[in-house]
Amino acid sequence: MRSQSDLFKGRLFNELRDGREDYSYFFINEKSFFGEAEFRFHSTKLFELQYGYVDECRIPIAIPEFRSFDSSKNYFYYCFIENTVRYKFHKLVNGDSLYFASGGLRYNPFLVFQSENEREEFEEYLRNIPDLETKIVTHEFGNSLYKVKPYENLRFLAFAIDVYKEWMNA
Repeated sequence: MRSQSDLFKGRLFNELRDGREDYSYFFINEKSFFGEAEFRFHSTKLFELQYGYVDECRIPIAIPEFRSFDSSKNYFYYCFIENTVRYKFHKLVNGDSLYFASGGLRYNPFLVFQSENEREEFEEYLRNIPDLETKIVTHEFGNSLYKVKPYENLRFLAFAIDVYKEWMNA
């Protein structure tokens, strides 16, 4: 019988490649690496999932889902839907916590929804915010890293994360 450590040897995880995603800029060091993990039963490949390391290989993650909120303005966010293989893979590589400690800071650039319906409800809530565009443009991103790469989707991403926190606590 193969041990759990054998799962991470050989061909399960392929070579990493350097890259950046918008969520990379939420960490102290935006350098990130990405690859694909193969899931096999004996010699049969069942499926692949993308994974990565953010904060210059300090934090392992499963790559979250990319969701477009308004493609005409290039507004998008990243999320996990609970009880999906992607979310379970994330918990496998990062433990139960979605809060990533890096340089003494704790933050979560990914939204987590219980279901696809809950995600749709959140987007509807976002769309119904009065004067939404002005609030996005004037949103203060509490992390000084935003000043390093100030472009619109980082501002929207930070805004969506803050609205999500409020929405979940309402």
